[in-house]
This record gives sequence, structure tokens and C-alpha cells, in this order.
Amino acid sequence: MKQFLIIILFTSVVLSQLAIKDKQIHNEEINKYYSVDEFIESLNSDTNFLNDEDFINYKKYANRLKFKKSKYIYGVSLMSILVGHDGIVNSDEFKDDESPPGAKNIAFGILLSSSYYGYNTSKKKKSLYNVIQRHNDIYSKDKIIDFSPPDRWDGSVSFGFLSEKTLVSIIEYSGLFNIDKHSEFYVAIGSMLFGSGIGSGYKYYFKNKTSSSIFISLGSHLSYLGTEGQGMMIYGLNIAPGFSIINKSKVSLKTTYREKFGGALKNLEFKKSAINIGISFLYMGDNSIGAFPFINLERRF
Repeated sequence: MKQFLIIILFTSVVLSQLAIKDKQIHNEEINKYYSVDEFIESLNSDTNFLNDEDFINYKKYANRLKFKKSKYIYGVSLMSILVGHDGIVNSDEFKDDESPPGAKNIAFGILLSSSYYGYNTSKKKKSLYNVIQRHNDIYSKDKIIDFSPPDRWDGSVSFGFLSEKTLVSIIEYSGLFNIDKHSEFYVAIGSMLFGSGIGSGYKYYFKNKTSSSIFISLGSHLSYLGTEGQGMMIYGLNIAPGFSIINKSKVSLKTTYREKFGGALKNLEFKKSAINIGISFLYMGDNSIGAFPFINLERRF
């Protein structure tokens, strides 16, 4: 019993004011960072969180993201991509009445792994913010800092000649998941005359998203070129370095104060208009390579 009380006291002192810094859990008073396992272990001994729904969810989603728990998902994803690739490359080995696996298997593999990772990461972060906020409400002696998560989802529309996200696009719509001020995940759908495509990946801005900056995009793409009767499916990976030129008059970063938490700023909305120029280096599913320039006007909302 005495040891249990010591653990509770230690937890309430050491974790008295928490925050999220550099994607890690940070103790504001003693300037210490905690790993996911250290944080979970500390709160497992705290009676205030034994039945806390947000803490239970945080442990669940953190566990799902560990390799041991997610290896089967990524294994199925990889096998689907490999089977699709084999079906396209060796389509002549299948009988006439058999439909060889191909682009659909590749698209399924890409979407399965990316959606699994994105969903569990988003849920993990949301539950962590709620756990930290409740912990600070209970234990902090100072003003409570609001670490509620900002609205992490944005959208954008691009017009121009091709894109860093999809191989085929004159018009492109993207769903964007903000990681921080430098980086984001994306899922994009593009279209042009006699062609359409989808893409998913990661984009990093070397300066930040609200300023003109060099960026690099790493992703995968799947496109169909031609008409319904005659056409071809192409797919592969792409690396696209480029430069984003921001129209400063179109940048909108709205914030608000929450008096309950000591007037801490919380980001609510981010908009911008930018011209993206660069070149995409492509590795195709048939082992060929290529490079295409792109220039487009992106409106983020």
C-alpha cells in the first residue's frame, strides 16, 4: 500500500504540467520528454485514469501502431501490391476466361496500409490531447495550457499542368492531413482529357506551409489513360522536388483565445493560394522510369 501511494505521488509531481512538443509528450516543469510506453506506464498507476475512456483509447491506438500488431495489415497490403504487379507483368500466363490481378489489387494494397496508419494515428493523437488536458486539469497548480488538437484536415483544389501528387491532372482535388507546420499526408484525385488518376503520399515543406518554400513530395500513383474501350493503366512511385510560391495576400490563419485555459492560442483554420512548380521523377510498375515537369495553382481551404 505504501509503495502504491509513493507511485501516485511521484506521478502527480513528475507529470504535473504536460504538453506536446516535437511530437513527444513533454513535462513543462522539469523539461523532460516521455516515450509512449513511459507515459502509459505512469498513468496505469493513477486511479484517476484507470477507467478513463480517452486513456483507454490512447493505449488501444498506440498498441495498434506497433509493428507486432500491424504487421498483418502491412503484409496483406504488400502481398496485394505484389500480386497486382505480377498480374500486369505476366498477364499472358492467365487463361482467356481468367481476369489477371492488376491495378485494383495495387490500389487496394496502397489504400489499406495508408488508411490503417492514418486512421489510428489520428485517433491516437486526439485521445492523447484529451488525456493531457484532463491530467493538467487535475494536477497543475499553474494556469492550464490548452493543448486541444487543431483542425488537422484541410482540402485543396489545383489547376494547371500535371501535379506533384497525381501523374494525370489538369484539375485535382486533395484531402490533406496536417502533421505539423512543415508536413502533411495527402490523398488526391486528378483528371484531364482522356485520363484520370489517384495518388497518396507525404509532402514536406523545408521552410513552412505559410511561406514560399522548397518542398519534396513522396508518393504512389495509379492512373488510367485513354477511352473506356481503349486505354492503359499505369502505376508506380514518384519523388517530386519543387517550389511553392505563396500569394501572401491570400494567406489566412485564423486563431482564437480560450479564456478557460489562460488565453492559449488554438489554430482553427488555414487557407492559402500558391503556385507549385517542379519535376516528378517516376518509377513505373513495369520497371521503367521517367520525369515530368509540373506547374499548377493550388487553392487550399
